[in-house]
Amino acid sequence: MPTTEETHARLAEIPNLTVSTDTPLSRYTRFGIGGPADLYAETGSAEAFVAALAAARASGIPTMVIGGGTNLIVSDRGFRGIVLRFRADRPDGSFYEPDSCVSRICQRVPIP
Repeated sequence: MPTTEETHARLAEIPNLTVSTDTPLSRYTRFGIGGPADLYAETGSAEAFVAALAAARASGIPTMVIGGGTNLIVSDRGFRGIVLRFRADRPDGSFYEPDSCVSRICQRVPIP
């Protein structure tokens, strides 16, 4: 099984994917609470999201997919694993409903 560092390197190679470590998940929840994710990756590209999800699954590291954070509460201890976020921005700067965007993408990728 690849290490977190190896998985970080693989994710960082995916075009249009922003990857960071120890990212506070409080930034992505409506209530502004939650500790850090070991690895955090986000994109507005469906292709990058699918590639990131495949890489995360191949790593064997626990993975969580999030959207806009409205229905998300994260422990102050954070998430020991990879958090993937699909960010679908509209040209006018508003946000698409995350459930519909993520579910359309994930229909093509089986999630265990």
